[in-house]
Amino acid sequence: MSPEFVALALRKQRLQMHAAQQREACLQVLSDVETVATRVEYLQSRVQMLGEALGRHAWVLALAGVALLVVRPRGMVRWLQRGWLVYLATRRARKAFAVALAAVRKRAAS
Repeated sequence: MSPEFVALALRKQRLQMHAAQQREACLQVLSDVETVATRVEYLQSRVQMLGEALGRHAWVLALAGVALLVVRPRGMVRWLQRGWLVYLATRRARKAFAVALAAVRKRAAS
């Protein structure tokens, strides 16, 4: 065999080994991301269960809101502002999480 052919064969082998190492590193990162995504999904389901429980007992929340409005009107306004900000933040986070989770699942499926 010619020396150029041997050099090319060795270079090909090194590139294949490097590609295999990169594949393993990517799979490890995806595994870590999938673990985090699974935990976040679990937390999301728990928050959803809490929301359903609060929905079944909405009258208690309404009564507490009326009592707070009567006792401390300014405090109620402050809590409404905070609640609105939390609502907006969770809505944005839920959308971003859904997009990221779909991308991870698509990668894992292929």
